[in-house]
Amino acid sequence: MGTTPTALSFEWTQTSPSTYERALDSFDKFFIFIGSVGQGRPDKQNWHVTSAIRVETTRSNFVDDVKSVWINLRYKFPGYAAVVEDDRWIYRTADDETELNSWLSDSFYIHDTNKTARQLFPFDTNPSRRPVLHVLPRTQELVLQSPHTHLDGLGSATFFNHMLKALVAPPPTSQPAFGTEGINLQGPCSVAARVQPYTPAQKAAWDATLHTFISGFPTVRLENENKGGRAGRTNLLWLSYDSTDTTQIVNRVRELGISVTSAAQAAISLSARLHGRVPNTTHSTMAIYNARPHIDDVDFPHKQLVGSYVFAMPAVFPLVPDSFIETARLARQVYLAPKKDDLLVACSPFWATDIPAVLSAPLPEGMPVPSDLQLSSVGVLDKYLGTMYQHQGAQARPDVAVRDFWISLDMLSPNVAVEMWTFAESLVIQPIYNEAYHLEESISAILGLIHEQLAHGLGLDLKFNLHKPGDENPLVASKKDVDGIPVNSAVPAVPASAANPLEA
Repeated sequence: MGTTPTALSFEWTQTSPSTYERALDSFDKFFIFIGSVGQGRPDKQNWHVTSAIRVETTRSNFVDDVKSVWINLRYKFPGYAAVVEDDRWIYRTADDETELNSWLSDSFYIHDTNKTARQLFPFDTNPSRRPVLHVLPRTQELVLQSPHTHLDGLGSATFFNHMLKALVAPPPTSQPAFGTEGINLQGPCSVAARVQPYTPAQKAAWDATLHTFISGFPTVRLENENKGGRAGRTNLLWLSYDSTDTTQIVNRVRELGISVTSAAQAAISLSARLHGRVPNTTHSTMAIYNARPHIDDVDFPHKQLVGSYVFAMPAVFPLVPDSFIETARLARQVYLAPKKDDLLVACSPFWATDIPAVLSAPLPEGMPVPSDLQLSSVGVLDKYLGTMYQHQGAQARPDVAVRDFWISLDMLSPNVAVEMWTFAESLVIQPIYNEAYHLEESISAILGLIHEQLAHGLGLDLKFNLHKPGDENPLVASKKDVDGIPVNSAVPAVPASAANPLEA
């Protein structure tokens, strides 16, 4: 028996020789709530995180090497083996062989297939109580899947960085000193960011923001199918921009005094307005922020933060239909506003109370089920994940090159999440949708609109590279079957006239 949940702090506390516990913070509670609200799918966790890399390395024992590193990194990052039980976090040390073997059995999977991770997504290990690792030896892909309580995009990139460093280093000569790994447990975002009690002025600002957000949420709605039906399978498509086009975009937004994120937000909001055929001039959605800039890098080294460290605010983005640049500039202001007076950090506790209450409230009579297009910008991943891993010295193992990275969520509602990141000088924009509510053709049209908004709005000649799962398969050089499934070597671009439903 440990201490009661009410007696626990947000700091990890050793409650028995082999057990550590801590209380749930506001974002833990929010992610637990959001995980439970999949439409008609109590058997799955909504917003379940999947993150993957594809590597190239020449070694005969790829799976064994990865498995050894996975076991050894449990000592360095024990939080990946912690679980939420009885309204608290619990970690049980791995010096107990039963615990270690049980965790390994539940968390390590091998897929001997020619399919890629994107083709297998979503994996059957949703729901899970803690992160699991999938290994695809033929395509040399590593996939982390986890409840959002444990992991975010940058956390996964950080973990992969440690994993790949270990894969090229000399193999360890002994097993970690399990039983003492509790000293490495990382605290939650509220501790790392030193969230202080909010002031009356901050509470008033939050209330005003939330009221504006609620008054018209979501204001922009995508066209969708089967509005009240049970969620089905999650899927994804993505746009990629090569280094030349990515450089063009970055240089242009700098000239305009905006950011890639605000430009993307403008493109997404204006595209959602067109796709949903609505005249609205605002887009109520969530603005997502990386919490790491608010965390002291000395006390909590960012290169060790493998967990979920995010902030968010309800946001209302003004839309200027005839001016992409003005919409982007206004989006930039919306993103910057909560950073003033520390509002973003101070108001994080309301994510455990106000936001679940808002999302749980019945819709007003006549209001359709929301189908929002919501951006989550992961940023530049090269700060967290390398493209080549080498180790100099005796007994170094073969080099590892990183060829691809992607992240996704299980979306169990009509909402469409848009993940965006830059890695190896390539910008990727990836909508994630549920097939019960959106057709592939509809999501292709959305990507056509987003591309058109970015290219025309920024005044750039950008190539349109649309992909679907299987297009990235390194084992397929031309049109052929992979495990009996036809794979296209290329996906044709969506013409602008076909992509714009208002012109149809």
